[in-house]
Amino acid sequence: MTERTDVVALVHGATTEVLGRFRVAGLGYDFLADSALRGGGPGEEIGSLDLLVASLTVCALNVMRKDSPGDADEPSAVVECFARVTRGPDDGDRLGTLSLEFLMPEVTRQVAQRRATSFLQHCRVYRALRDSIDVEMFVNGRLVGLSSSTTPGRSSRLARLFDC
Repeated sequence: MTERTDVVALVHGATTEVLGRFRVAGLGYDFLADSALRGGGPGEEIGSLDLLVASLTVCALNVMRKDSPGDADEPSAVVECFARVTRGPDDGDRLGTLSLEFLMPEVTRQVAQRRATSFLQHCRVYRALRDSIDVEMFVNGRLVGLSSSTTPGRSSRLARLFDC
């Protein structure tokens, strides 16, 4: 008996004539990506960390723009997301903190809270990263959650979600 496997992403990568530069392609896209200067690459094209943070941003915007389908009476909102990653304080190769800043001027604090909670529960990219990097989340300028990847036994959600 053969199990069925659903492919949810399909990407092809190949080296190029430039050391540290790669061609990446998938359904509907084709681009160049570089290793960072620190890794011996040219560092001129988008890099792997940029791609990771960009995928997290896309996931966040998708969830934050509109709440779950059960909230059909609530209109979509204009949302901006600024995401940044810092280097770790002890080791230049370790990532420090992922900061997510959401601007959602058209929604109430309660709606923003529901959407942020939904993002934390449903974004596959965030769930893959949450145990590897410290995370801080801001909505409309307010710190709404902190999480530390070094805290033993920490929960899978931000430690102080909306406890402000």
